[in-house]
Amino acid sequence: MKFIYKWIPRLYMLGTFFWAIGYLVWKYSKKIVIDETVNTMPIPILIILIVLILIVTVGGSVMLLLTWWEKIKADKLSFYTLAPISILMFGVIVLGKLGIGKIYALIEISIERFLNDLTTYNGSLTILLWILGSGFIVGGLGLAWEYIQAN
Repeated sequence: MKFIYKWIPRLYMLGTFFWAIGYLVWKYSKKIVIDETVNTMPIPILIILIVLILIVTVGGSVMLLLTWWEKIKADKLSFYTLAPISILMFGVIVLGKLGIGKIYALIEISIERFLNDLTTYNGSLTILLWILGSGFIVGGLGLAWEYIQAN
């Protein structure tokens, strides 16, 4: 029972980061052809996706560095040293591909159609706030439960 109260909120909170990224990719990565125009991923959603990917890659890299610090000090050119750098490089490459894809899509489609898609951004941002907010609330409740149990 202790496992449920301790780890379920933590795992849910961590899962909401990937849930938010998955939601954005699912909702905005497909192209929909309407007559002669194409709908593509909006720039504000792309910026949010980029920030979330940065959080995951930079945070993961820092966590690995802190976790493996003693091993890194012992052997400076080992897997433990190079893995966090590889994670950062992977994140930058993904961000570069997203940016290049967005520029290509904007050149390819009509700007008027893209500006008409602004009305869908508000709904998507609201859903993201609910997803991440639920993770923060569940994580906070788990932290409060741990604090109550400790005292």
